[in-house]
Amino acid sequence: PCLWLLLTLLLTKMAFWVTNHKPGSIVHYPLVLLSGVCRSDCSTASVFVANLSGLCPDHFTPWPTAYGAFKVIVQLVRGRNDLVLKHDRDCQTFTLFFEPVLHNQCKYVRLVYITCSDAPQNGSFQGPEEENCSIESACNRIGLGMQILQMAMTETLAASGIGNKSFCLECTEEGKAVVHVFESELHYGEACAMTSEDI
Repeated sequence: PCLWLLLTLLLTKMAFWVTNHKPGSIVHYPLVLLSGVCRSDCSTASVFVANLSGLCPDHFTPWPTAYGAFKVIVQLVRGRNDLVLKHDRDCQTFTLFFEPVLHNQCKYVRLVYITCSDAPQNGSFQGPEEENCSIESACNRIGLGMQILQMAMTETLAASGIGNKSFCLECTEEGKAVVHVFESELHYGEACAMTSEDI
């Protein structure tokens, strides 16, 4: 299949081609991985991608190419997503439709951020001084991390011939992961002295 795609690129003079999704496809998870091939004689070492339907339609993110292939990750919004991919002098529009699987329609994973009632800094996590270590930042990081795992499982199962399936996260109607904040009655000092298994 890869040789056929490379031959197609040479014959059509296209700089690159997405191989793991078809234009107009429906996806059910908010992060999508686009894999593809590109011509080896191109002068540009990156593929640039932007979502015209997203919050920053003019922002193009560069993703490196390697050995005639590329992989890019794109954040989708609910509904139609018009993606623009640029490589060398070639520019392509690639449309995907994001229809989230709502958690009330299936079994789902619930994400929880646990704090102690007397935790210092109101439950913020440890990190560099210049970093935002607030509870809100923690929830955003947890949600994004789980969406990356969700995407990885989707691509792994699809590559195995099972289809684009993954676990479901509790999410909003727009597809954003919900992270609950739970305040434990456990004191901060007690929690620090316990092992992860004991907690």
